[in-house]
Parts: sequence; structure tokens; C-alpha cells
Amino acid sequence: MLFTRPGCPHCRRAKALLDGRGWAYDEIESLETIRQMVIAGLGLTLMPAMALTGEDQRRKSTAVRAFAAPAPGREIVLAHRRGSPRSEGFARLAMLVRAELPESVEPIEAARARR
Repeated sequence: MLFTRPGCPHCRRAKALLDGRGWAYDEIESLETIRQMVIAGLGLTLMPAMALTGEDQRRKSTAVRAFAAPAPGREIVLAHRRGSPRSEGFARLAMLVRAELPESVEPIEAARARR
């Protein structure tokens, strides 16, 4: 199974690599579908911590493991043009997103302070 998004250049490269090696795969466009397949015992996956529910982490039939240091990660930013008339709205949106981050997700400022 390969998680893909329409138009994603990384997905295209992954599919080209698999195709070039003659490996068969099925495309799935939903993290929820992949999560449910793992719960049903149909394989394993790597997925963002934000995609997991508390129930996933308590379920005895699945194992949730963190990466050893240095763990892979990504920075997701909200970028906008300076002086945009929507700057205030963007700032509020950023505050809302930060307030809803699960404990397993570290805000960029904290990660950068540790470097």
C-alpha cells in the first residue's frame, strides 16, 4: 500500500521508483483507511503522530513506537505576505493551530531553541 495525494511530486517519484523495480502496490489516499488496515492486522505503517487517536495508543492489538533520536520530522509553517490585510486573521489561525497541537507535536520555536 502506498499513501498518495493527487498531484504530489513526492508521490509521483515514489511510484516511479516502485514501478521501475517492478514492485506492485495499491494507492490509498486516506490516512484513516491505512490506520484501519493496521488495526485489522493487515500490515504496518509509518504515520504522523497527529494521525493517531488516544484509542490507537491504548489498543493492545497495535504497537505505537517513536523513532530513536534523531527522529525524522518536518516543519509546517503558515506563511503570508507582509502587510497583507489578512495578517491579523493569519495570526489568529496560527494561535488556534498551536492551541490544538497534541502533546506529541513540538512547536517549531521549542525545537529550534534546543538546537
